[in-house]
Amino acid sequence: MKTRPGLPLVKLALVGILPAWLKRIYYRARGARIGRNVSLGLFTLIDAPSIELADGAALAPFTIVRCRGPVTIGKRARINSFVVIDTGRFEIGDDSKIAEMVAVGGMLSPRSALLIGKRVAIHPHSFLNPTEPIVMEDDAGLATGTYVYTHGSWRNMLDGFAGTLGADTIKQGAYVGARTFIRPGITIGAYSAIGTASVVTRDIPD
Repeated sequence: MKTRPGLPLVKLALVGILPAWLKRIYYRARGARIGRNVSLGLFTLIDAPSIELADGAALAPFTIVRCRGPVTIGKRARINSFVVIDTGRFEIGDDSKIAEMVAVGGMLSPRSALLIGKRVAIHPHSFLNPTEPIVMEDDAGLATGTYVYTHGSWRNMLDGFAGTLGADTIKQGAYVGARTFIRPGITIGAYSAIGTASVVTRDIPD
């Protein structure tokens, strides 16, 4: 596992400052598939080996998506301003929305991924740590200030310190209330509701 320090400032300066139409030309020249009416705001950057932006996808100004694997953004999906996504693989489905001031990052592993279905909403000031995969199925939602962790170790497990790693899944139609903390290896069942300021330590049934 490893982290990548800092922001890609050189690419932000060279690519992020371009107007949307020039960004589209640049990304297409690098093999990206970009649909119609795609909006790429000022100082927006997508840094990934494979990029697919469907019709009507929108990235607001000051948004960074940096992935070691493919990036797929669905039809009319929107990522608001001041969002930073740093993971392995990133998918967001049609009509989903990530609100402003959301951060996605942390230790990376070969399995790191954030996979978001259709009509999903992630509200402001949430933090998602996809060291292991985080999956949000269709119509799920995270309220403001939610924390989702897939690892629970800050100290070296080889030195005998306990560690927890596990993928988190938020199933179809589930809603997680504001200021909730979700531990590693949790599945939140379909159409369930988690109350505000909860700590989720076990699986929640459908």
